[in-house]
Order: sequence, then structure tokens, then C-alpha cells
Amino acid sequence: MDGDGDSHQTPKAFQTPDPGTPGQTPPPKARAGLSRRRALTVFGIGAGALIAEQALVSDGIPPAVGPAATPAAQARSAPPEPGGYAPNGTAGRAAALPLGSVQLLDGPFRLNQARNTTYLLFLDPERMLRSFRLNYGEPTTAEPLGGWEKPDSQIRGHMTGHLLSALALTYANTGDGDVKSRGRYLVSQLAAFQAKDASRGFHAGYLSAFPEGYFDILEQGKTIWAPYYMIHKYLAGMIDQYQLAGDEQALDVATKLGDWVDWRTHRLSYGQMQMILQTEFGGLAEALANLYTITGQERYLAAAQRFYHAIVLDPLAEGMDNLPGLQANVTTPKIIACLRMWEETGSAKYRDIARNFWDIVTGHHVYVIGGVGNYEHFQPPDTVAAQLSNFTCENCVSYNMLKLTRL
Repeated sequence: MDGDGDSHQTPKAFQTPDPGTPGQTPPPKARAGLSRRRALTVFGIGAGALIAEQALVSDGIPPAVGPAATPAAQARSAPPEPGGYAPNGTAGRAAALPLGSVQLLDGPFRLNQARNTTYLLFLDPERMLRSFRLNYGEPTTAEPLGGWEKPDSQIRGHMTGHLLSALALTYANTGDGDVKSRGRYLVSQLAAFQAKDASRGFHAGYLSAFPEGYFDILEQGKTIWAPYYMIHKYLAGMIDQYQLAGDEQALDVATKLGDWVDWRTHRLSYGQMQMILQTEFGGLAEALANLYTITGQERYLAAAQRFYHAIVLDPLAEGMDNLPGLQANVTTPKIIACLRMWEETGSAKYRDIARNFWDIVTGHHVYVIGGVGNYEHFQPPDTVAAQLSNFTCENCVSYNMLKLTRL
């Protein structure tokens, strides 16, 4: 588990969602909203987006993938918003206060902020980059990390993505020059690796601390430990470095990585893509939607729509409580992505999924302290009193529920 709402358990078979408890009255379905076509008109988005992908769920059409669904032209159909997918560092198109306009006064919160900043600067950037260097065939004398970052871990490198985001958020909150410099160094090094893709046998835009062949394994339906989860961490970290720390190079890395995701996924059939989505992919669809908002490039929105996990999301669109048995920290980022996709597409189905999920969870699955889940999973509704253990209310689920609530 980590603080971005995802879990790194050993891969296990995908669980078919429970259809819900008999007799359970589902929350009322949200009212119909703008059609996608109307929303695009209202928001000033060009008609080109209507054919960008056949994943227009506003009309009940399931997301489609494959070469036929991707336009040859990469036309810009939305006005770019370089200032933010998340203006001033908050999620979505609406913001509260700019992070730079809030200053902590003397007290325990400011002390905690200082401790956190000290820790981020304590981390050795060369150790954080070690697995990347080796993946790109470069020598390194840095000591290897342990745990999930150990040299043979299939998810090595993801903490570097988290660090990019943490440094960006800390700089936006504190203006600390050392924090900004550390972030820029990491971005520059990762950009240099990405630039060597062709010479290392990787497809253009790829960036990771593990071989690109992991995605071949994933596409063959074999067991591999969440490679798209790691891509999400790098993409989100680069976006944060661009938006919160002003690093233009980070946006260049992010767009190239987004292009790679688009290339990798547009070749797949709908069935292949749904198979892939059985393996944890974090908040990648949200990050792609954010990249679309920043750049106005339709291909990122089209790629985001391919990460619509139908077996989980379709029942929620109809107000069904299909949550028991689902892993809460894997599921919740998918819902946040739906709400961001509603903001960008105007699709009522995306909005209904998010609203219904929020109503179902807060009405039937939440503990009094606001946390969700037991042993990382949603349990039967209205049974929290019977689900008391030392493994309830995983922190990353609470984080994502707060993020969803803000949206």
C-alpha cells in the first residue's frame, strides 16, 4: 500500500464483483447531465473530440480501443490550460486556495512540515535513480534500496515517482530552494534516460526502472506486478513538477510518456484492454486526463478512456453496490479518474459512477472516523460493526476518499 491509494500485494486472481446484497436499496441514480456533444459545445471544445475515441460512455457505448478508434490526426480540440489540471495544486478544475498563499504558523503542523522536508532532502537521489540507471545499461555505485525497491522487485522505481510529487508539493508549500533543485535534478536525469530509449531497445517515450518487456507479459495475460501502476507514478510526478515547481522539462517528459501509453494501448482490442485492467494501474487515467487538460491534445483523453474498467464501473453507473470483495485501494483511484473524465468530457455516465460510488461508500461502508475497508477490501454493506480489526481504514483509501469528496 502507499499514500496514493494503491496496493502492492502479490498479484492474485481478479475477483468478480458481488452483485450486491438482496433487498439492498441502491442509492438513487444521478440526474442526467449534458450530453458529450452539448458539453463540448458549452465548454468550447471542438467536434474533433467526438471522434477521438469510440469510448463515449455518455450514450452508454462501452469504451473501445484499437487502431480504428484512434484518429490519424492529433488535432488540438480543447484550449490548453498550462496553469493546471489542478489549479494551485488541488484536484480537478476547481481550486480552493493557491498553495503558495497558505503559510503555516508556529506549531505542530509547521514542525511536521519541516520534518517532512528534511526527510525528502535526506533521501539519496542516486539511490533513488539506481534501478533506472541499470535499466538503461548505465553503471552506478549507489547502494541498492530494499523492500519493494530492491533490485529484483517488479515494482522497483515507483518511489522515485512519489518523490517527484512530494518535492513539488513541498516546494509549492514552502518555496524551499533546495527542494526545487532536488526535483529538477531528478527530472533532468530521468529525461536523459528517456532520451536514450531508441539506443536501449525501448519504444520512444518509455520511462521506467524495469524492462519494457514487462508490458509484453501483461498483454499476454500472464502474471506481472502492476507495471502501469509505476507508469502512473512517473507521469503524475512529472506533471506535479511542471505545475507546482515550474519545470518545463518535466512537461516534455510527461508528454512523451503519455505518447508512449497512447501508442502501447491503441493497438489492443477492447477485450485485451479489459484483461489488462484486471492488473492494478493506479490513477493512470486521471493523470492522462490531467495531461489532456494541460496540453489540449486529444490523444491523452482518448488514452485515458481506454482505462475504463467496465466490470467494476458499469454496475456503479446503474447505482448497484458491487463493492464487496473489491480491493478498496485499487478501486477508488478509478472513481477519481471517472470524475475527472466527467469534467473533461461532460459524460453523465462518468459523473453517475463517481456520485453513486460516493453515496454507496459513505452511506453503507464507512467507519465513524471516515475510513473504509477491512483487510484492504470492501466488505458487505452495513456491517462495519462486525468488521473490526487492526486492519481497517487503510490510510491511502482515506486519502483518495478525501480527494474524491473535494472533487
